[in-house]
Amino acid sequence: MNHKINLTQGAVRYLRDMLASTGWAKSINDIILGGGLLVDVLPEPSEPPTTTPVEREAADQARIRLLAHTADVKAWAALPVPEFDVTEKQRDCIRRCIKHFAELGNIPPTPQAYVLLTAFGYSSD
Repeated sequence: MNHKINLTQGAVRYLRDMLASTGWAKSINDIILGGGLLVDVLPEPSEPPTTTPVEREAADQARIRLLAHTADVKAWAALPVPEFDVTEKQRDCIRRCIKHFAELGNIPPTPQAYVLLTAFGYSSD
């Protein structure tokens, strides 16, 4: 059975980073499933807004510009990515990856984490 997954730019980028990290995959099966998700399934998020060195220097001098840039990044992170399907095995693999990083305390309580965890069936219960 396939599952339809809806994530934001920030959540899919976070998931891709977790899947590409070491430590969570405890078997060859997890390595293959995780790599396959990165190559064939998960959408590539667009690049977040960036600033040039000159703009960063100006932002240091004028905090308001830095706050505006932060707002741009937050808005980018909330944009949806195209819906994608994962198989039951792929979903279980992602859940093992998420569980590993959650148990280490490496998932901060952010809007992106909320979207990611709820998309894969986790709740506060």
